[in-house]
Amino acid sequence: MKHNEVIDALPDYASSVDHGLVCVKGRFAVPEFVNSPLRLTRPQMLGPLGYEVVSWDRAVDEAVKNLAGASPDNFLMLVSPQLSNEDLFVAQQFTRQVMGTDNIAAPLLVELGDGAASFLGLACSSEPLESVDKADFILAVGFDSRYGYSPAGVRIKKAAEKGVGLFVLNNRDTNLDMLSEAAFTVKSSDWTRFLQVLSLTKEDKKKKTELQKDSRFSDLFSRWEDEMERLQDKLTGSNNNVMVIGPEVLAVPERNKILQAVKELRDSAGWKIIVAHPYTNLSGMVVMGALQGIKPGEAVLKNASRSSNGRSFQVSVPDMQKHWKIIYLMGEACPEWLPPHDYLIYQNAFPPSSSCQPNLILPSALFTESVGTMVNVEGRLLHMDKAVEPPGESRPDWWVMGRLGEKLDGSSVAYTDVFAIHMEMKKYAKTFPDIKKRIAFAPFLSGDTGKGGPVRDSRPAVRPDVEDPSAVLTTDRKQEYYRGLALSDAVPGMKQIGERGDMPEIHREERQ
Repeated sequence: MKHNEVIDALPDYASSVDHGLVCVKGRFAVPEFVNSPLRLTRPQMLGPLGYEVVSWDRAVDEAVKNLAGASPDNFLMLVSPQLSNEDLFVAQQFTRQVMGTDNIAAPLLVELGDGAASFLGLACSSEPLESVDKADFILAVGFDSRYGYSPAGVRIKKAAEKGVGLFVLNNRDTNLDMLSEAAFTVKSSDWTRFLQVLSLTKEDKKKKTELQKDSRFSDLFSRWEDEMERLQDKLTGSNNNVMVIGPEVLAVPERNKILQAVKELRDSAGWKIIVAHPYTNLSGMVVMGALQGIKPGEAVLKNASRSSNGRSFQVSVPDMQKHWKIIYLMGEACPEWLPPHDYLIYQNAFPPSSSCQPNLILPSALFTESVGTMVNVEGRLLHMDKAVEPPGESRPDWWVMGRLGEKLDGSSVAYTDVFAIHMEMKKYAKTFPDIKKRIAFAPFLSGDTGKGGPVRDSRPAVRPDVEDPSAVLTTDRKQEYYRGLALSDAVPGMKQIGERGDMPEIHREERQ
């Protein structure tokens, strides 16, 4: 830090998880991103002549006036899985205790539709990266560590150099191809069939013959006959198979079927699954109960055996077709499918897109500007220290919620500092924030049974020319985003990489 600015980002050399590694985005994009001139620094209200900069007192009064007029079933909270645990905890408290409703969701899960439960279950049970070090066989699906996920990428490369069988499945070239025994570059529509073939052993000759005669599989076998034989040879006798699922799996139209096939391999064939995704605190969102139908700590396994004892949770979201009186968008950009509403509160560190006009804009502090915690992809609790002061009058998200809650119902969510929030969290996790073990979760279900209503594609249509809007929405929301903002908008270097064509993109034919 220098003159209250972050000027560099370095890895944690003592980390047993990252081993002193940091990805290109973390190493070079963080300083430019947090210091971006695009940052919001003061509250703004939408008036007849456009946006007016106002004081926090006036912004809070304006928000409270509108929130007080909303009934519980007319308030919707949308939160980002890239917020801190403290922000998410207070957000769900505000939604449930102040507004009296369970209408809280993450846009990510809305966009995933029926694939939300599979993704959440796989992501929250992701194996530790050390599984790669012990693997006999590795399959990387939709994964590229060129500019992100360096800790996983380096481990995979080292394993391949030691002779571990590495195979790659993607719809484009990746940085692992040269070290792999075979790189299957096929359309995403064939990925599910490829994963189904993995369940075959060399002795399953009858089943293999049947699949070769099936027109849906014949092209896969004929085009990749030698590579498939090599893959089957490696799998024979392999007892420790690891699959690394990359973020591009979420960006293809067939993601739901692919995730189901991955889950089947995990549950029936004992594959270890590592999910590399950009939603930095997705597991923390579950721990904090910032989801409809799941309260804080409820989905966390607390018994010594780490058994769910039959407990499972339905993944559900509020109705995105209905007209809401108030939508509170926290740490996210305005999605194209944002439901109709009377009043929109937008709380973020960066301005909304030009197509979105919130009634009230509240500036947020970023992770370098506030103390907090998060749960990483391995289920480990990480601590974040405050490095610099927030720019202008921006404040931590939990502080904003507290100010609003104090005006609306007294002091139920009005915390003076992060320590006070941690004391409240201890009611649900006694050792928080000193949790040492990996956090384990109960299973997540999709369908029509369990707690709450199932996730369905309930968004308003945004592209009438596309048969499946979800294929476009998530494809267009690629992995290079933070709190809804494209990193290339704030970091010139990321934009240049994208213009060179180096950043992961989905082939045009995949979008059609």
